[in-house]
Amino acid sequence: MKIPMAKPDIGKEEMDAVKKVIKSGWIGQGEITKKFENELESYLGADTVAVNSGSSAIMCSLLALGVNSTSTVVVPSFTFLVTASIPKILGAKIIPVDMNKKTLNMDIDELEKIVKRKKVDVVIIVDVGGMPNDINKIKELSKKYNFTILEDAAEAF
Repeated sequence: MKIPMAKPDIGKEEMDAVKKVIKSGWIGQGEITKKFENELESYLGADTVAVNSGSSAIMCSLLALGVNSTSTVVVPSFTFLVTASIPKILGAKIIPVDMNKKTLNMDIDELEKIVKRKKVDVVIIVDVGGMPNDINKIKELSKKYNFTILEDAAEAF
């Protein structure tokens, strides 16, 4: 028997919303997307751009951060393949970090061991299943060891 990690829960409200987008004639842009971006921007208090996938979001973010063949990016060992493959496509060196068995997120103690030994440019954290990382501790490490945090919170939504 297979037990799905995160079986989608798609009801009438979600189906109606998808139909509304399709009927608008704008699948990836348009008024509905703009409204979503504006509401999310207001909620987060940050500039927001909607893209077609989490893969595109990671690619756009890493490009904006200037990640390239001279960069080192730390990624969690337990995540979707894209978390490591996108920085690799950009030529970055990838360092995986083991997961915390209780939260399934990156083990912060293991992260600290790595950033103590090596110069790291970006650490990508993933909120697995919507479980937030200990962002305060990761921010402390970021300040101490001078790396940028890229938080993939797609599953948190």
